[in-house]
Amino acid sequence: MTVTIEQIPRGPLPAWVFDHSIQQAIDPRSRDEGGPSRLLFLHSGSLARDRFLSLVIDQIGIVDRTNHLTLGGLIKKLFADFREPRVLSSNPALEQTIHRLMQVKASELAFPVLHPHPDWEWPITKTRNLLELDSVLRFQHTSLEVLEEHLSGLHSVLDIVEKQLNGTHPNRLLPRLLEALLDEKRIAFTLEHLDGIVLLDQPPTLMPIHAEIIRAISSRVPIHQLCHSGSHRLGMHGWLLEDIPPVKTLDDLPDWIPPHSIGCQDPDVSLHRIHVRKNGESSAALGRLVSQAINSGIEDILIVHPNGVELPRSHLDQLKSLGHQSSRGTIPLRGSPFVHWLAAAVSLSHGEDGFSLERILALAVQRTVRIFNPEDVESHPVWDNFSPIPDRESLEALARDRRLIGGAGVLGDWLRALSADVDNAQEKRLEATQWWFLNLLGAMRPILDEMDVQVLMDESNHVGCSSGKLLPFEIVEGTPDEWLDRVVGMIDHAALPSRFDGTIEDGVVGLQTLLSAVSSLRENEQAVGLSSVLEPREWRDQIISMIESAELQNKSKSVGRFTICSPQEALGCHADLVIILDLLADNWD
Repeated sequence: MTVTIEQIPRGPLPAWVFDHSIQQAIDPRSRDEGGPSRLLFLHSGSLARDRFLSLVIDQIGIVDRTNHLTLGGLIKKLFADFREPRVLSSNPALEQTIHRLMQVKASELAFPVLHPHPDWEWPITKTRNLLELDSVLRFQHTSLEVLEEHLSGLHSVLDIVEKQLNGTHPNRLLPRLLEALLDEKRIAFTLEHLDGIVLLDQPPTLMPIHAEIIRAISSRVPIHQLCHSGSHRLGMHGWLLEDIPPVKTLDDLPDWIPPHSIGCQDPDVSLHRIHVRKNGESSAALGRLVSQAINSGIEDILIVHPNGVELPRSHLDQLKSLGHQSSRGTIPLRGSPFVHWLAAAVSLSHGEDGFSLERILALAVQRTVRIFNPEDVESHPVWDNFSPIPDRESLEALARDRRLIGGAGVLGDWLRALSADVDNAQEKRLEATQWWFLNLLGAMRPILDEMDVQVLMDESNHVGCSSGKLLPFEIVEGTPDEWLDRVVGMIDHAALPSRFDGTIEDGVVGLQTLLSAVSSLRENEQAVGLSSVLEPREWRDQIISMIESAELQNKSKSVGRFTICSPQEALGCHADLVIILDLLADNWD
């Protein structure tokens, strides 16, 4: 292992790093041919790397990005070099596949402490907690013997998943890479042509497994680490690869590092603290500060907030007034209007609030997703031009007068209340509501529990409360997956602009994300030998869990004169003006 450490001052990277990056980009010759050393610069984070590369590109117009990586990027390239099975995507489909296998293992008492009875239900939270525990232990570089002793049931499931899906579970990526790096017979092509690696400042909280990977790399390629000495007593210091003395003179530098002056004296940087009387006033102070900086000619402004780009709305409004268009971070998949109302339909009969007034009204007033098509409903047996349209006041009055609350068995109470005789003042509105509810339930037959289906099939509940005639409606047959396809197929794209609730782009992307996740799950289930879920309650659990855990990624970029980031992202960055916001105990740990 060949490691040297050089202490550098706060502020921008040393000039020789920038100069050598330019020389390396314009001179393709190797060091033996008289060219510059072929160095790999390992940056603190993606934001620091991008900001550094933008300076190089401004100077020469082009740069080889493969020579500037983050630790995460290098890990991906090395894993590919070793021809290891592809890393499985950490998505809801993979989580649900593992969960179903864990349910099987739990029924076989593979987790005697957590699950001592085979007939007990194994919830998704237990699967997530065990996966998280396994991930944490691996990040801490826990020995394999300890993992096998305490998580053998989980590991047997991961073995099945990896074998049948022909991939590597994300939890096993780093340990498997470390094992490959320690095997001298295996070649890492990414490292073969390098004269050395320049490791830029890393956070002191670097995970032990990452530290071991860097040490294993140093046994193949020499590493020269640049770090800020700071103060270990105050916790203001960078992570050290090895506890060795830093270089003091030019003679201490490796021969593959360009000669340069060595110094770690911090420059004088002006620090200003702006106190506000109330937390809500910080946004106005931010607006004034940024506006003044722009007017004074400062072009590079870095805004650091605990939440990163997810700034409070008041802060974003201030920056927007200055011409900044911020990018949206990830949002929950339920934030997609299509997915939101699909989840509302799936949840209508689910859980302790099943068929509650709130859930019924939510489906009654929305116009984004159609569970059934009113145009396909047969004509009313008595009145012409009469449609199944829900009436909010009628539903609220019934719920109030009949004490109708959510829960098991309440569907029968709703249907009996709707079919009861009423006075003339509200008879037609109530029968229209009753007819709408029957059509809704008939269309949702594939995802209703058997107890609710039996109540629905009782013809005494089909009699109109006013007309006294059987109300016609279709009872849809099929599997839950077929029901989902049917509802998606009923989306009227031509009418979307006039009846859509939300942003159409988010709606379409969210719907595609959900359908892709369901399709991937079914493929995974088939690969590991599991049949698709047909029982309605289990299917609803599965779909709702996937919706709750999935996210919509933002592909747009910020447009503005300043950069917003989190403290973790700010490491390694330099700017003319750095603004740190909301220094409160609730925000900073």
